[in-house]
Amino acid sequence: MGGGIAELGLGAALGSLSTYSSSAGGAALGGLFGALGVIGGVVGVVAGIILIVAGMMTYTKPGKMRMWGIVAIIFAIISLISGGGFIIGFILALIGGILALVSKN
Repeated sequence: MGGGIAELGLGAALGSLSTYSSSAGGAALGGLFGALGVIGGVVGVVAGIILIVAGMMTYTKPGKMRMWGIVAIIFAIISLISGGGFIIGFILALIGGILALVSKN
């Protein structure tokens, strides 16, 4: 595994942690926001978990890096439903996914 592979998944992993933490709070406060808050929170938590997996897979399976980059970009966009991890999570996951796509590995 090359030295740059860890950095490629880092953006997706950091973005997922931010998305996951902001969405878990939204799901817990569903009573205040009704069903829409719960749905957005659940979508954000699921997107955050999948982004964590995508970040780890770009590191452990460099042969499938482009596929996991696409997955990271798709779920970064989906995370916008729940606020995108305070927006910084969306940006970090998007950068990580793009780096995985353009990588030569």
